[in-house]
Amino acid sequence: MIPARWRDGEVAVVGLGRSGRAAAVALAARDVRVYASDLGNGPSVSETAAAVRAVGAAVDVGGHDLERIARAAAVVVSPGVPPDAPPLRAARDAEVEVLAELDLGVMLLEDVPVVAVTGTNGKTTTTACVAHLLTAAGTPAVAAGNIGRPLVEVAADEHRPAWVVVEASSFQLHDSP
Repeated sequence: MIPARWRDGEVAVVGLGRSGRAAAVALAARDVRVYASDLGNGPSVSETAAAVRAVGAAVDVGGHDLERIARAAAVVVSPGVPPDAPPLRAARDAEVEVLAELDLGVMLLEDVPVVAVTGTNGKTTTTACVAHLLTAAGTPAVAAGNIGRPLVEVAADEHRPAWVVVEASSFQLHDSP
């Protein structure tokens, strides 16, 4: 469920990798105004920016509008963005809620149980194994997160799984409340 305060303002998405793109598209699909930005400006970022603009979001590539981010109702951060990046500092200095794409995914999945797998070694194998075991036992499950598919993307599926098993890296957990 999207917090009501987000609908009165604009949610900033920082980082336009796979997770950032999924977050921006998911928010726009739920009638949330979105401002997305990325420091990069290469072909993949430009392609993603075009896709995010196509759903009605405002987008900056090659930099961030720090004042706009400081006015946001919330900031969703992609896992590739360093915790001390200027847009995140601007948000925190302005006391804007900063959350990870994983948190947005859990929020959007509402009543779907999530198993999170983290640690130093074996995360991908353990995540895939747990999802496989659940499915083999008759409980449809999907693997998401650092294993390849953003959790927010799973939340956008028409048919939700009974369970989601998430590989969570330290980068994805850094901005998780």
